[in-house]
Amino acid sequence: YKRAAELELSSWSLTIAGFKMIKVGVLVALVSAVSAAPLTSNEVETRIVAVSKSKPELLSAAVSSADPDLLRVALTDADPDLLEVALTKASANLLKVALTRGVKPENLKIALTASREDTLETALTESKPNLLRTALENARANLLATALEKADAAILAVALTQSRPDLLTVALQDATEDNLEVALTPAGRGKRSAGYGYLRYPYARPYELRYPGYPFYG
Repeated sequence: YKRAAELELSSWSLTIAGFKMIKVGVLVALVSAVSAAPLTSNEVETRIVAVSKSKPELLSAAVSSADPDLLRVALTDADPDLLEVALTKASANLLKVALTRGVKPENLKIALTASREDTLETALTESKPNLLRTALENARANLLATALEKADAAILAVALTQSRPDLLTVALQDATEDNLEVALTPAGRGKRSAGYGYLRYPYARPYELRYPGYPFYG
């Protein structure tokens, strides 16, 4: 009887210890949940885009092939509209390239925040994979931003399909922002006039400058 009582007491002791461990575990979990940083409104929006607007094959490419750190950049910092472009219009292969280890996180962030929608779509649909990788791995951040903000989409497509990788690297590391913009935009976009910046519409005839109500005397 005494032995049975000792065994029962030992069993209760273990049970109580077990409950205490469970309580400690739950407490740790709750503390962790409270102390974790809450999602920002942008992080909520990017996740809504990912799970409600993506093409299935592109979401699959992102979550199965992405470097975790780069995926976090995309889900934390991306402009939701640009993330939607990436997850609905990209080539799956090029999306994988953009999310592969070796890409600079800062450059991925720029691509998903500073691009125009047409330039991002061009980069993610028309690029040669090695040239897209070259741009995302080697470009200086400010020059990549210039290219994706200012470039004519058709000229950007030429740069990302016809360049030698070493020369593309030179352009994206050594150029001035102004000269890179010149290289990536057509001559007709605007003409610089000393003292007046860009004049999009040259003055064709003097009488077009008259003030209404004042006759022009030639």
